[in-house]
Amino acid sequence: MDLATIILIATGLSFGIFEISHSTGKTLSGIRFWQAVKVATVIVVLHIPILLAGWASGEKLDGLVHRYEHWIALAILILLGIKMIIESWRKRAGKYQNLNSLTVTLLLGMALAALFDALIIGISFAFLNIKMALPLLMITIIIFFVSMAGIFRGKTAKHILIYKMKIPGGLVLIAAGIILFLNQNW
Repeated sequence: MDLATIILIATGLSFGIFEISHSTGKTLSGIRFWQAVKVATVIVVLHIPILLAGWASGEKLDGLVHRYEHWIALAILILLGIKMIIESWRKRAGKYQNLNSLTVTLLLGMALAALFDALIIGISFAFLNIKMALPLLMITIIIFFVSMAGIFRGKTAKHILIYKMKIPGGLVLIAAGIILFLNQNW
């Protein structure tokens, strides 16, 4: 897998992270730079083992699905992209539009959803026989900086329109899945 595709996948994954970080910044509007660094570091530290767990579990399943691994990785990334788009659309449709406050429970729920996305990405990397050193480094860097940007954007936001961010994230993951599939088959 080339560096551009890894960055594309990391960027797609980071759109969900941006939503969590934005919500954190909105909740903690008095957050300072070093506090934001700590929050971003926690987000990164939570994602690394989940990505590795996904990759390790995918490695164990690789023997069973070797013949169809490219198709499975394509389906995983497309379905994950569609999931992100649907989540964004549901939130825009009014379910979360009138939130006046963001609770710890809501933030934890969003974090678990993002960790699930990381698990699925890890599994798809395993199916494509990708070594994890470079993807982990790129995902770590991108998630950290996106988390910081989300936190500081949340500090200044007047209302919650950020749920629309999952739409481009989903589209990016779908595009990455298609690019990976085409690169593996041609």
